[in-house]
Amino acid sequence: MMHSENVAIDERYDELMKRTVTAAKMYGAQLVWRIENVAQKMNDAKSGTRPVVHSEPFVSGRHGYKFVASACLFGDGQYRGKFMAVYLTLVRGKYDPLLEWPFDLSVYITLLDQVCIIYHLCSSY
Repeated sequence: MMHSENVAIDERYDELMKRTVTAAKMYGAQLVWRIENVAQKMNDAKSGTRPVVHSEPFVSGRHGYKFVASACLFGDGQYRGKFMAVYLTLVRGKYDPLLEWPFDLSVYITLLDQVCIIYHLCSSY
């Protein structure tokens, strides 16, 4: 009985892994980064105490490029106080020797307003 349960678990795991790989192929790597306490972080950015917030590092795929997203909520440089600035930084990753360089893949950034659906913004680079 125990052996058949292990086989069933292994089969279920294999099926889930296939679905994960399929989803990654269909949709590519995605970062969903919700910035909590936006009002407080905006005040910190205005005062200069913490002008930039950073995401956790993420990768473009199982053995892909490694990135960190950052946001200057009160703007950056000459646009400080006028626009929010969002950056995607390519950082050293474990699999860099296996990847093609220079990096030339498309990147899509979508900003979702957490208060009002009217102000969503999407750009690609």
